[in-house]
Amino acid sequence: MIWNTQKAIESLYCGKCDISVTRKTINLVTKQTEFTNDIIITNQPCRLSYISAETRSISTNKETRTAEKKQIIKLFLSPTINVPSGSKITVTQNGKTTKYKASSEPMMYSNHQEVELELLDKWA
Repeated sequence: MIWNTQKAIESLYCGKCDISVTRKTINLVTKQTEFTNDIIITNQPCRLSYISAETRSISTNKETRTAEKKQIIKLFLSPTINVPSGSKITVTQNGKTTKYKASSEPMMYSNHQEVELELLDKWA
C-alpha cells in the first residue's frame, strides 16, 4: 500500500533538483582551511510548493497595525533521499531554475519528505 501511495505522489513531481553541501577541508600543502561545495544528489525528481501566509503585528498603539505576507516554499522528495539541513538545492521546475537553501530538517513521512526552503540570495 505504501509503495502505491508513494508512486502516486511521485507521479506529481514535475521538477528536478541537485543537492550540494559545503565541506571544510585542510589543504595539505598550504595548511589552510578551504570550503568546497560538493554535489551529493543530481537530477532528483521533486516538486516545489508555494504557500502564502500572513503574519500580523499589532502593537499597543491602536494606530499601528501591520500585516506582512510571507511565502513558504516547500520541496517534496522521495523519503529515501538524505537532505542535510543547510544544504544548497538547485531546482528546475516549469522551465525555471532557482537556487535555495534548506532551512530546516526534512519533515519525514512514509511516502515522501518535505523540506522548507529559503531563496539562496539571502544567504549568498
